Amino acid sequence: MPSNTNITCPDSILPPSRIANALLPQEIADIILGMVDAEDSLKACALVYRSLCAATPRILFRSLKLKGHGRLSNYTAASKLFGRSSHIGAYVKDMKIDLPVGAYSDANKAILTAVLAKLTAVRRCKIDGGTKYMWESLCDKALVAFLSWRPLQSLSLRAIKRIPLLVLAPFVASVPVLSFTYVTLQDNSSGAPPVTNPSSLTDLVLDKGTEDIITCLFSSSPARALPLQRLSVRDASCLPLIAAAAPTLRYLRIGSPVTKTDPLLSLESIPSLPSLRSFELEGDSDFADPAWVRDTITSILHCKP
Repeated sequence: MPSNTNITCPDSILPPSRIANALLPQEIADIILGMVDAEDSLKACALVYRSLCAATPRILFRSLKLKGHGRLSNYTAASKLFGRSSHIGAYVKDMKIDLPVGAYSDANKAILTAVLAKLTAVRRCKIDGGTKYMWESLCDKALVAFLSWRPLQSLSLRAIKRIPLLVLAPFVASVPVLSFTYVTLQDNSSGAPPVTNPSSLTDLVLDKGTEDIITCLFSSSPARALPLQRLSVRDASCLPLIAAAAPTLRYLRIGSPVTKTDPLLSLESIPSLPSLRSFELEGDSDFADPAWVRDTITSILHCKP
């Protein structure tokens, strides 16, 4: 090649980062990154070019778990993170909160309140009380403020004792998907009315230790139809709920009786289930009764028109 020959790049050739941005719309970048699960891979993608960097934090922080059983180090770390980058809180859609049992200082309350205040876009929330957390013991006001100001799509409560009925009832009336396990209510001596028409409720899980929920929140539901599409109950003690939701129920899960004195399903007790598409039975190891399984399946199938 002659020494005076110059090699030049055409103006149409862009630097690699600009090529990527020009050929890959942000919507496509978001879809691709949504398929990447490994945290390290997502962090590496953020270093490639601007489109990936913009989408990566929304994926990395779309779910968050605060581990608080017996310690608050995780809450403190979250507080520092949100203090440096307050915008991250708006990325969190799925939230799991392990309540910090045993930590009652004003400083710890302030940390929890500050962290929850940053989570402005949470839609699905799980709250775990660990060793049967007492509602009034630490952060009841912080949790009520956190839950009340967010349009939740689902709420799961586990191992929480003595929740005031007036606190819980609004969520039953407005949140479409609810799950309760080992949840008790305060004495309903205040005369607060039960939830009689939870028009938004489509999915309900009533696991072990939810007798208060059934009695106080749904005691008058059979008088009105529940718009449930999915219902999970422990045993036949929830037959009134099944009857109330019968016209719209698409999925039904029933747990086996814990003792032989618990109520059983019978052919006469289940109403017609015109919308039912699937059902599930959960057998308890302490109540291995093949007759219960056979009779329950027969009863449910008989209720299909």
